[in-house]
Amino acid sequence: MSIQVSLGKQVAINLQRYAETPERELFYYLINSDEYVSVLPRAKHLVEGYLAQTTVSINTSEQLPQWLESFEYTPEAFSARMETISEQNHTHLQHTLTPDQSQYILCQQAPAALLDGAWLQNISLAANCHDETIASLFCIYTQKIGDGNTRHHYGNLYRDLLRSGRVYLPEINTRLFTTHRDIQGTAFQKPVFELALSLFPRVYLPELIGYTLGHLVSGQHSVLLQQEPALKSQGVDTRYIQQYHESESLDQQVQHIQSTVMKYLAQLDDTVRQAHWQRIWSGLVTHDSLSNNLRTIVHLRLDTPQKKTPHQKMLEMVIAKAPHARNMHRNKRFGKRYINDWFADEPFDAEGFLNALIASPYVNQKSPEKSQLITRSVAFGGPMFRIFTDAEMDIMEEWVHSLSEGGAIANEARMPPVALNKPDVLPPPMPALVSPDLATYAKSKKRDLYYYFVNADVYPDVMPTAKQVAAQYFKEARTAMNKRKLPPLQRFFVYSHDAFESRIQQIYQSETNAYQRFVAPSTVPREIMVWFTQQYAAFTMVDGSWVQNIAKAGMSHTDISARLFRIYSDEVGNADTAMNHPNVYRRLLEGEGIHMPPTASREFSMQPELLDFSFDLPLLTLSISMFPKAMLPEIIGVNLAIELSGLGKDYMTIIDELNYWKVDSYFFTLHLTIDNIASGHTAVAMETVHLYLDQVLTTQGHDVMQREWERIWVAYLAFTRVAKKFETTLETKAGFKFIGPLISLTMKNRKAAKLKNG
Repeated sequence: MSIQVSLGKQVAINLQRYAETPERELFYYLINSDEYVSVLPRAKHLVEGYLAQTTVSINTSEQLPQWLESFEYTPEAFSARMETISEQNHTHLQHTLTPDQSQYILCQQAPAALLDGAWLQNISLAANCHDETIASLFCIYTQKIGDGNTRHHYGNLYRDLLRSGRVYLPEINTRLFTTHRDIQGTAFQKPVFELALSLFPRVYLPELIGYTLGHLVSGQHSVLLQQEPALKSQGVDTRYIQQYHESESLDQQVQHIQSTVMKYLAQLDDTVRQAHWQRIWSGLVTHDSLSNNLRTIVHLRLDTPQKKTPHQKMLEMVIAKAPHARNMHRNKRFGKRYINDWFADEPFDAEGFLNALIASPYVNQKSPEKSQLITRSVAFGGPMFRIFTDAEMDIMEEWVHSLSEGGAIANEARMPPVALNKPDVLPPPMPALVSPDLATYAKSKKRDLYYYFVNADVYPDVMPTAKQVAAQYFKEARTAMNKRKLPPLQRFFVYSHDAFESRIQQIYQSETNAYQRFVAPSTVPREIMVWFTQQYAAFTMVDGSWVQNIAKAGMSHTDISARLFRIYSDEVGNADTAMNHPNVYRRLLEGEGIHMPPTASREFSMQPELLDFSFDLPLLTLSISMFPKAMLPEIIGVNLAIELSGLGKDYMTIIDELNYWKVDSYFFTLHLTIDNIASGHTAVAMETVHLYLDQVLTTQGHDVMQREWERIWVAYLAFTRVAKKFETTLETKAGFKFIGPLISLTMKNRKAAKLKNG
């Protein structure tokens, strides 16, 4: 049964809105999809289109090399085909690269390489992180993003490679990157598909497996690997390439993904196994096709003359400048024609323009060094002062001098007129609280919202509602923050490094000092402790959810993301399902005979045994997780509160009580250790606060830093308040629900005490 995605009431409008958007523009919206949710229908349509093309290629196998032809899956046939693929040798480039060619190759690889692994960015979610296949794919993604270490992040390694090759590109999630003139539009094709595919991780799970398989079994044949010696000779940092060059590491990854494929297929019923296998193979073939397209543009460039003439460089420059030069020259002329008229032509006649420029007073062919174009016009006080970069000035000077050396235009192929692109109009970002999709979930109860939030990857139209829910939590916390009756340690304070450290230490000491050593017998009936663990399940089954999206493409390379990702990775077991916290908690429940439905199922949230108040905490963590950029300060604040809550009296008391009643307490013990304030999650949470606010101070100043700090503290307070409400409600409900066991235990303890005292 295929998974259907709820794309909202405006799916047709949004699909049309991006219908004509070129892929380099889609790249910008897709990498920022948490803010441009309206792009999702186009993303899904794009994925379906590429996969349909792949299906045609597979069905007409003459279009494919023999080693990519489809076959019926058996473990033996699969292993044999993987061996065949690993032996394939793509055509090696035989060129000796010039620096210009090296820079061209590096630029074309940049959109894909800077996002290496991005197709897996959403693979591990609250809905599925406990699954063996998901954990296996998550393991691969953690390697791609450095496992929380920015120095080992593949994208950062490629950024170092670019800089060492004297290629300086804007940040990848910016508009400037997608419009960079040194990157061909075709270079965005592969990463656009990867970003689009990543948005629907459960819908296209077989294709994601196959795409990953294709990447690992054929990634070593990349253009970059073939050119490593040439790049190294030019002083390029090739550590990124070496990630695909180290045979032992690569072999382990290949074996890992092949094992994942076989385990995934082995768990399926015979009636559907072959269908899933065909989808996996489709993912692999799609990867090969997109990789070939990227290789092709590099081959085409290397098959052209290796050195551009001064005239070719000048032509490229005026074509790039032309869209920005319209209506900027007032009454200036070349001969009888206004310069503005040249730039108004569609298509723009670059050759004709240069001919007119040569014939104008701006160019002196006899004494090129005296040409106004490169002297008075661009000097201080001139009409084109600072219009051109230093590199562009070099191009103009070389071109002007070439005219006196006989570099006649007539001897070169005439470039056809170029149609200039009209300025693009950006679709506005998704409104925060005015989306028509709010009406879809307006009457949803807490249990319903829990289901939709857990499954937000297939109900992305719930995001406006999630933003509204989160905003309400923070509104209530902000109101409470200004009340005098607020406990002293929860009151807001002006941020400084010392003030923050002092307050957290006070909170920590207060919690640990409040703990009283357990003395048997317990005063809390076993029934209450088991019931408590049951009510806590809605939150613990989505443990880590507040940071589940923190390592998205365009964020994962940053220090903030890396720190928070380390916490998330721990929460989901570091790709080991036995250590996965929701699985650890499920074992606790099952040990007590409590068998809950899958967390992502509607049956889970509708369990009558779970009371409504038990969904308050997870609704907070799940809602903020959908906005890793817009709500980053709130995520940092909630993270701080959660990690601190795992220390001190509450968890230590729970552990004592569960141990007394011989109930599995490992989930709570686990948090008591990994959340420690010395080097554990609490320490990381504190570092993250400092790091984030230092970055804000550096870029936006002290006042903005204090406003961001207030957002962090409000979020900290929001979680703390909801957690306290949960505890007090739990105690109140338990007192009524288990009055009989309470009385019975109290009488039993009194009797035992009398006997002990004689």
